[in-house]
Amino acid sequence: MCRVLRGAFNACWKVAIVAIAVCIVSAVLNEYGLGYARICRFLAPKWEYANTLSDKVYVQRHKKGYYKLFDCYTDRKISNTRFSMVYDAPLRDSLTVFRSMDGKRGFLNVNTGQIVIPARYRHAWVFSEGVAAVVGDDDSLRFIGYDGKAVFDRAFEYDANYDYVFRDGLCIMTRETEVRNLKV
Repeated sequence: MCRVLRGAFNACWKVAIVAIAVCIVSAVLNEYGLGYARICRFLAPKWEYANTLSDKVYVQRHKKGYYKLFDCYTDRKISNTRFSMVYDAPLRDSLTVFRSMDGKRGFLNVNTGQIVIPARYRHAWVFSEGVAAVVGDDDSLRFIGYDGKAVFDRAFEYDANYDYVFRDGLCIMTRETEVRNLKV
């Protein structure tokens, strides 16, 4: 009887040590964002690239060359929308630029994965100080707000040598003539 109890006790403390070790390793992996779901995601053969946009959304590149958005907690697709590119999340804003499969650019929320401004621009820059620069099909440069509407009543000539981002209320522009009454 004593031998049976000793054997049971011996087995129990070994199982307890293994369970505690598994819990500690799991907690450490989760702390650094390497939980079971993420490890499995990186081992999945059809996806070759993953990038975290926020605590809630990550983007993965499929081997066929398109990108999709996934929920960080459930590892499920947020939508069936395919993107030809999703740019990194900006430091001070919740909207980032994406490129649709037909090459047009728009904006999506990095916290929800939802498209906020549909893809209709040839070029787009990240929002800075509440404004983003976009270039439409007519090659005019406009500045839009979070609702996708123009914030200035005029358009400017687009120069591919500049990045149109506001800093301290200013944006570098060319000295070319102003282009008026063009729609983006």
